Parts: sequence; structure tokens; C-alpha cells
Amino acid sequence: MQRLPYLLQRYFENTATPEEVDEIMPFIEDPGNEAVIKTAMDQFWNDHTPGETVFSPATSQSILSRVLAGDTPRLSYPTKKKHTWLFAAAAAVTVMFGAAAFYLSALKETKNQSIHKSETFSAGAAPGTFKAVLTLADNSTLILDGVANGLLGEQGNAKVIKQEQGRLQYVSSGRQTGNHLFNTVTTPRGGEYQVTLSDGSRAWLNAASSLRFPATFGDSERRVEITGEVYFEVAKNASRPFLVSVAGKGEIKVLGTHFNVNAYNDEGSIKTTLLEGSVVVTSLNTKASRVISPGEQVELSASGDLNVNRDINEEVVMAWKKGVFSFNHAELSSVLKQLSRWYDVDFVVQGPVPQKKFDGEIGRDLKLSQVLRLLETNGVNFKIEGNKITVFKQ
Repeated sequence: MQRLPYLLQRYFENTATPEEVDEIMPFIEDPGNEAVIKTAMDQFWNDHTPGETVFSPATSQSILSRVLAGDTPRLSYPTKKKHTWLFAAAAAVTVMFGAAAFYLSALKETKNQSIHKSETFSAGAAPGTFKAVLTLADNSTLILDGVANGLLGEQGNAKVIKQEQGRLQYVSSGRQTGNHLFNTVTTPRGGEYQVTLSDGSRAWLNAASSLRFPATFGDSERRVEITGEVYFEVAKNASRPFLVSVAGKGEIKVLGTHFNVNAYNDEGSIKTTLLEGSVVVTSLNTKASRVISPGEQVELSASGDLNVNRDINEEVVMAWKKGVFSFNHAELSSVLKQLSRWYDVDFVVQGPVPQKKFDGEIGRDLKLSQVLRLLETNGVNFKIEGNKITVFKQ
């Protein structure tokens, strides 16, 4: 459709005629056109010079009016209702329709602002990649993104194999009978990795996380230790429970299940979210325990208290594993923490900043400059100095 870029721009600038809206909406609402829309949005994005805001003041005011009127924009596959604000979650679409994909639920004003660059972004501003460090039982280390795929060596009864696409696998020839040989996989900020343990259980590490585990498990139990954020799919074995020690504060016991643990030090609490099966979460401080079912979350506070939340948005919790940031009434501080870990940058807040909530999704494959530009349209300003980014309100 030759008129696609023109019609999309007209629609989101609220200048499209009724006939133009009728012309573009069937095309947008068809998920089969996602690739075509993405291409058009890539071109549209490239036509904007660095430092130029995505939306004009008139466009921002139009979006604001729709939000306040209850026409809340969300990023998802489209429904069949005309004039909807639902779009396929292609990265380029997310950038161009920033206010539609990533809106403020309590927006009060939107100004025409720009990112203030004192120098170009450093390499840390690129999206995260598959990278991690493997520490072996003798404390020697391997930088996994710097070694070739294939057999890396043996640890006791287990062969250690690096596979493609950020995956490490332990293949056991038998259970450990003597002392356990513990290995640790650590992801830096801006890194993620997947590990298949010797029992067939799989673990996905988010940025700035670690997993310590025996190369082969013993007969009585399967115990691992984590920091940061890790998602597990545990192989079922009723005779050998799977135990996760979390930052020295809690323990999770399972037989076979799928669950996510968020235990970053700067989050203030440890959150265990269950997707399948059942788990028992125990506070090592109070010795109290909670059993949760799929769709529930246990929050372990800094004081050792356990609270069960039965109203959990699993899509938000698991977004990182699917390659997106997903926000559900998230405060700016929460948004910046996630960006800091993934892009390996440090945010410094200078003075009061907009106290607003953010909703929607942003692809984790975007450049940080694109994400900041999107935030910028919502009243947040940035000054960039290498890997340090100052956040302020103009």
C-alpha cells in the first residue's frame, strides 16, 4: 500500500479524514500485515533526525485527550473494533507509536522536548546480548560469549557443552557420588543466558544475575543458588526435590514446575511467581512457609515476612524472557532499574521528576536512544554522559 506511511502519520496526528481512517484501519487490524507495517515504521523512524521528538505538541495533546477520555492505548494484537489503539508488538511500531504503546495513566502535561546529548552513547547503550561468565569448580573462568560452540570440558561426571544462541548444557553420565563440583554462571548487566542442568532442568538468567549449581546432582536433592532474576523449568523427579536458595533469605522447594524468581538487591523484596505446578516458599528468617498455585506470587520482604498475591499479570512478569519490557502501572524508578540492567548504564535522578505510571510494552532489541526518546515524549528528560544518564524535569 503506497499510501500506508502517509495514512499512519495522518491517523496518529489526528488529521486523518473519516475516509482515510476507514481506509487504513482494516489494514492495521490484520495481524498478517505486521511485517509491512514494521517496514513502514522503520522508514518513518529513520526520517526523524536525532534529537527530534516523535510527536509534535499537537499530536501529544491529541493522545492526551484520548487517554483522558478513556481510550487507553495498549500494545497488543488488534481487535476488530474500529478506531482501536491496539497494534502488533513489532519493535518499530513500538517506537513510532510510543504514546500508544507506552502511555501515562496519569498524564497531566506533555511538552515538546528533546534528549540533551553531551556525547555519543557508549557501547553499553546497545541492547543486551547473550553473554555470561562460567566459573568452574577450580575457580577458573570462561567468558562464554568469547569461546567457540562445542565441548568446553568436563566437570566430574558431566560434560559441559556450549550451544548456539546463548545456551549452556550439562550432560551427565551418572549421579555425583563424591564431593559436588559447583559451577556458577553469571550474567553482567546487558547480558542473558540459558543453562540446562544435568537433570534436564532449564534455567534462564536475566541481566545481572547468577546461578550456582553442582555439575551433577546427588541422590537426595537438587539444590541451586541464585541472585538477580531467573526463570526455571524443573524436570520432574519425586524422589529428588529441587531446592532454590535465594540470596540467603529464602528457599523454594519444588518437584517439577515452571516459576520465576526476581531477587535483585535493589528491588526491596524477593518475588516468586508460579506458572505451572506448585512450590513451597520458606523464609529463612521467620521459618514461615507458603504454598502457591499457578498464577500466584509470593513476596518475601526484607524483614522475612511472606505475602501471597493472587492477582498477578503473568505477561508482565515473564516479559523479559519473551524479549520485551512490559509495564503495568510501573513507576519511573522501576522502569529505570530495568533499563539500567539491560543497557548497562547508570541513571542519576536530579531533582523532582514526573510522578507518573507507565503501561505497555517496549522491545528489548531497541537501542537505548530510542527508548529514551519514547520516555521523553512523556515529560522525562535526559542528559547523557557516556554510561551515566541524568534524569530531570525541564
